[in-house]
Amino acid sequence: MVLVEIKSILTHNTIAYHPLQTIQFINSNSFTMDTVKNAANYVSESIQGTGAEASKETNKQVAKDSDAKVSTRASAAKDALVDKKDEKSHDVKADVHKEQAKH
Repeated sequence: MVLVEIKSILTHNTIAYHPLQTIQFINSNSFTMDTVKNAANYVSESIQGTGAEASKETNKQVAKDSDAKVSTRASAAKDALVDKKDEKSHDVKADVHKEQAKH
């Protein structure tokens, strides 16, 4: 997916980093390797953040399941907290890469 995104940068002067959003480059004639790297890192961090969010939601559901063992529920609750931290971390990193890709 990242290779498709980078190809999009080089051919259309726009990078699609999320199905519903795009980044438009200010000066489409001046691409640098750093711009391409930041765009690819943005895509990667966004995907990882989305994965962490999905895992968090799954673990929350397991933690709420009254039919599951107490140890399983406790482990899922702990994992949901770790996933939440990971989600926030990836979101912050993605925002940093997004801003760096614009400049």
